[in-house]
Amino acid sequence: MNIAGREASVPQFTRRERDVLAALCRPALEADVFTEPASVRQIAVTLVVTEAAVKQHLLHLYDKFGLTKTGERRRIRLAKEAIRRGAVALPDFEAVRRRVAGTGDLLRAGRQAFARRDWEGTFARLSQADAKEPLCTEDLERLGEACYWTNRQEESSSSRQHAFQAHLKAGDKGRAGYMALLLAIHHASRLDSAVAGGWFAKAQRLLQGEPECEAHGYLAVVATLFKEAVGDWPGVLDSAEQA
Repeated sequence: MNIAGREASVPQFTRRERDVLAALCRPALEADVFTEPASVRQIAVTLVVTEAAVKQHLLHLYDKFGLTKTGERRRIRLAKEAIRRGAVALPDFEAVRRRVAGTGDLLRAGRQAFARRDWEGTFARLSQADAKEPLCTEDLERLGEACYWTNRQEESSSSRQHAFQAHLKAGDKGRAGYMALLLAIHHASRLDSAVAGGWFAKAQRLLQGEPECEAHGYLAVVATLFKEAVGDWPGVLDSAEQA
């Protein structure tokens, strides 16, 4: 294959997809012969993200490389195909490692602060990490929560909107609906009823037909608040009982 054809065969990646691909292929790139690529757990530890996030990025990579067959060996085929096409090289992983080293400690500290409900600590660490490297969806949720409890309302809304978009892109309607409801509450508390109603309608559409989950309880809570605002007391009772 000539150079032009080889370059044309390499898909376009987001930066996080490239990071996942580099971490996946690292064991094979460092060995003289092809070895087992990194596991989902190993990639997650390397990039300081959740295994769910890694799996989602791998799904995008499978699509971009045209690997339609499912199964555990698809991860191995992805690594082999990426190396064959020259889509990743050892310097790519070294660049990833240097970037992650600058954010990993901040992320770990931010998550530990979140677990302690140390909202100022969570905000400080995760906002610093976000300035170095875009946060994963779960950390965007944590940052939005920390901003809410430290009265940084605009930052909270921005983080939750980014989390909403990320969940929507990943096809997680339940979690996207939950973020939409938090944004509806945010705008309703500021008497911005039109925007609040828009987020509530998005949540309704997303959660319709989905298996019952925590987000449906929040849907009933927000419905209760809206019905209370217009004096629909039988509706308030009905929605509150559902919640």
